[in-house]
Amino acid sequence: MEKSGKNLLIRLVGLFIKPEKLDRGKVDFSRVKKILLVRQDRRLGNLILSLPLVSAIRKKFPKCEIGYLADRCYSEILEMSPDLNEVIVVRKSLFGFCSDVKKIRRANFDLALDLSDENNFSLSNAFLTYLSQAPIRVGYVKAQNKGFLNLEVPIIHKERHVVERHLDLLRFLISDVSTPEFNLKIDSQNKNWAENYLTKQNVSGNDFLIGIHIGGRGKKRWGIEKFAELIKWVTEENYKVIVFWGKEEEKLLPDLRRKSHDKIIISDLLTMQKLAAVIKRCNLLISSDTGPMHLAVALKVYTLSIFIDSDVDKYGPRGELHRIVSGEVSLEKVKDTLRVMLEASQMVLK
Repeated sequence: MEKSGKNLLIRLVGLFIKPEKLDRGKVDFSRVKKILLVRQDRRLGNLILSLPLVSAIRKKFPKCEIGYLADRCYSEILEMSPDLNEVIVVRKSLFGFCSDVKKIRRANFDLALDLSDENNFSLSNAFLTYLSQAPIRVGYVKAQNKGFLNLEVPIIHKERHVVERHLDLLRFLISDVSTPEFNLKIDSQNKNWAENYLTKQNVSGNDFLIGIHIGGRGKKRWGIEKFAELIKWVTEENYKVIVFWGKEEEKLLPDLRRKSHDKIIISDLLTMQKLAAVIKRCNLLISSDTGPMHLAVALKVYTLSIFIDSDVDKYGPRGELHRIVSGEVSLEKVKDTLRVMLEASQMVLK
């Protein structure tokens, strides 16, 4: 019913939209001064994986103003990007929505990019891209677009990382786009807060701190019993451990504390920027495929990620800082990977 209702809504909206197409070869991108990125996403990991595109756009358009139109849920993370000039959130009420759309239009964006996944159509992304009234509106070609976009990017039918899928939008417009690194910055206020927060937990600047996030959406989450055994083993090796969690895991915390004999730090339920600041202090983060795991990757923190029900080639962390355990993930398999990482980390610290 939901799918049928959405398709009906798309057809109704399409009746009022005049389709138009641009010729990519005739578009002068040197005249672009203001760029809007549109991604309404309530999943932290998906939002973070769009950030290399933001950095790539900044490198190609160093003098442009770049805005990101995001859902309020994780917009706080985008505020940590030095490559963005503005983070925009559209309110849900009718009056607020209309007022915010008028504000976006008055900003006179020259180019708007719909950052929807190439394999999925997002009505909210497409509609907001259209409502921006940017003269150039770019996104992947899909049957449902119905005039929302005027410059459609052909879908590349091959498996590749989601970061590359976002970058292909820019590669279609401008050639020679490399894969840049993530670029997130912790401001001094949150950095100082994290240092004071951990000091109160008896964590000094010299301590090797391991973060462990016990959450995960649905089948992606490693079993809590395995996490408990891993935490017990790590604390017995005299490493300091801070456990991060989400609302769904709150009920598990008393038992986890008991099994670890109170040798762990259980974090508060932190705001996004405070969570980022504490993760940045960690020497290593262990997690299932979660948003905080992708946040650690973006912050250039070593990660050991556990992929049980996710596409590693599409979503897995890339680079020498990261190790992935996937498939049927046993406790011993994670321990063996962690031992290697800890030995290498100690050598770096020496």
